[in-house]
Amino acid sequence: MGFTAGRGSQIGSSAARAWSLGPSITWAAFDLGSVRAQIRSADADAEGALANYEQQVLLALEESENAFSDYNKRQQRLVALMRQSESSRA
Repeated sequence: MGFTAGRGSQIGSSAARAWSLGPSITWAAFDLGSVRAQIRSADADAEGALANYEQQVLLALEESENAFSDYNKRQQRLVALMRQSESSRA
């Protein structure tokens, strides 16, 4: 719902020249530079978010690889200690 008035004090009063009721659509057709800048900004934000996501995935893979490597080393150490223990009993 909207009113058109010559003065701000007349908005909503019977002195308003016109009124309308219905949905309103705003389109920046004549401000294409601003629209393009907003698109570039949104693209840059998306690229930044993607780069951050990729970095987090690589970090998670590195941490997993380190954990598996550490586990393997500990398993080898355990086997060596068990063999050492068995040979000392014999």
